[in-house]
Amino acid sequence: MKSIFVLRVSLLVVVAGALAPCAVAGVVAPNGDAATEGNSNNVWPFSAGWFGTNSTSRDQQVYNASQFGASGSTLNIGAIAFRFDSAVNPQTETDFFPNIEIDLSTTVVSADHMSTAFGKNIGADDTVVYSGPLTLTGTALGQSPNPFNLIINLQTPFLYNTARGNLLLDIKINAPGSFPISALDADSTLGDGTSRLWSSTTGSVNDIIGNADTFGLVTEFLPPTGAPEPSTLALGGLALVGAGLLRTRTRRP
Repeated sequence: MKSIFVLRVSLLVVVAGALAPCAVAGVVAPNGDAATEGNSNNVWPFSAGWFGTNSTSRDQQVYNASQFGASGSTLNIGAIAFRFDSAVNPQTETDFFPNIEIDLSTTVVSADHMSTAFGKNIGADDTVVYSGPLTLTGTALGQSPNPFNLIINLQTPFLYNTARGNLLLDIKINAPGSFPISALDADSTLGDGTSRLWSSTTGSVNDIIGNADTFGLVTEFLPPTGAPEPSTLALGGLALVGAGLLRTRTRRP
């Protein structure tokens, strides 16, 4: 009887743990900047229309698969987030974009080895994850680093599998925003796992060729709002199994 009691208590602990709330975690790329400030900052592409002679722009940023875990790791991306550079004065900024398109795809190109032709970086599974007007709001707190609170909730989630290649973020600003967003935290280090291709200040969203460099906005990729982490799902399944064992156990004389 004692062993049966211990088994029941252990299973109840597992069930309780499975039902406990679990925070939704994201992946920060470059990984090395998850808790520290990047070594640079940039205003592109969210300040398009405030520089040069053209009012639209395109920005592609690639993130190596190694930033997302071992080969075969998956992440259901439902939101992307950026943070202000620590040099920005404490303030809240809001920018309204009347027409923006954001795509995600799996690509064979890697950081610091992007083609200067936008079309050649795009993967076969290219997905429009956001299209239309966007209000982008965030707060600089004067911290180093600032929190990831410039959040874009995607209209269509993208299931990314690291075994299929690297991740490409493609942002098209089809009309200028209402306010020039201040500098965002960025990294400009060869080998940090991310780099970009961008249309020049005198170019446009329709550019075929862009400028490649090792800059990259420090980015957080988040699961869809309210989605449980895989660990929570696994524990939930274990809890159901445990509950079934308890019921079976109590039927025995």
